[in-house]
Amino acid sequence: MYHQVNAFTVPAASSTPSRGKAPSRRVELVSSRFSQVRRHRFSSGVEAMVTVTFRYHPALPVRCETLLVSLPRRIQSRPGALRNRLAGMALDLAVLMHRTDRGAALRPV
Repeated sequence: MYHQVNAFTVPAASSTPSRGKAPSRRVELVSSRFSQVRRHRFSSGVEAMVTVTFRYHPALPVRCETLLVSLPRRIQSRPGALRNRLAGMALDLAVLMHRTDRGAALRPV
């Protein structure tokens, strides 16, 4: 079983500039699928295998990554907020992994 979140655009993980204007680079999340979703028994956390399909630019091909993501569950949150947070965390991790594969240095948050 899986749940699919429709496409939306999320800013790149480390696109915050150190000075000057904000860059217009954005990563587009094409789709995300959730599988093996589990709730932690003794804590208020949720973990899931999230498959994210994203692209850096409309002219470039899409990339697909599957990651195990775990986040704390907030009791008073809107319906669908946890799915969006899990998809956003998986997208951030996938972008960071791709940047380190290209030899880029990670910037401190």
